[in-house]
Amino acid sequence: QTVITICFAAIGFLSPANRGSLMIAVLLVFVTLGISAGYNSARTYKTFDGKEWQKCTLLTAFLYPGLIFCVIFVLNLVDWIEALGRHS
Repeated sequence: QTVITICFAAIGFLSPANRGSLMIAVLLVFVTLGISAGYNSARTYKTFDGKEWQKCTLLTAFLYPGLIFCVIFVLNLVDWIEALGRHS
């Protein structure tokens, strides 16, 4: 997804003058590829005669993005706490 976003930025679809456009593009690509990942994981799971493909789809949809969200949240929390300590 990062490569796709960088390619769009290099082509000129994302203007550096618009501050939020890059983040919106990253989120849009992340969500779009998440839909594709859920479909492909369920399809692959069913190919190997899996019986709980719905569970596989839900885990693909929530586990990876949830893990990424938690890591970024903790990193931002640590940065916020350090910034409070520097200003005191």
